[in-house]
Amino acid sequence: MTEMPPILSVFGFKDSGKTTIASAATKHFTSQGHRVLAVKHVGEPNFSIDREGTDSHRLTQAGASGVILHSDSSITLLLPQPVNQLVHLLHLGVAATSADVIVLEGFKSWTQHQKEIAKVVCLRSNSEASELATNIHGQLIATCSLTPDVSGALLIPDQLPELLQRLDHWLANATPYKVE
Repeated sequence: MTEMPPILSVFGFKDSGKTTIASAATKHFTSQGHRVLAVKHVGEPNFSIDREGTDSHRLTQAGASGVILHSDSSITLLLPQPVNQLVHLLHLGVAATSADVIVLEGFKSWTQHQKEIAKVVCLRSNSEASELATNIHGQLIATCSLTPDVSGALLIPDQLPELLQRLDHWLANATPYKVE
């Protein structure tokens, strides 16, 4: 069994505030000296930054198992095949960044069933609340909404300080994510 840093998952439907919350959590944790690995799920089918005509694409087409793009300002690792287990991707990211906390944006279908992963659910309507809340296992830190129409949800950005306080409490008591 191996351990990874505590994981916070921010999920919901499109345009529900996920990036707003994930960015605020990342900024808040880093301001406290934490090293954060932020991982975003892209819902666009066949999305890739590896585009035809680029040098990286030529290397991928030549059969490379992976391509690292290196510049003075950043490094990008391209894996020209899907990573079947998100956990493997998280291990790579933690190893590369020495992260002590992971913030996931998206990945609803995986994270909602993981009891050791804390969750913030972003909602656009009350009907989404009942749809998303039924399958959540583990700690639900908060439900949030960009509109006041969702009953019981923290209104973002007005109640962002309350959410950040809840995140502080979670992280202070969080345990590592255990992988078998």
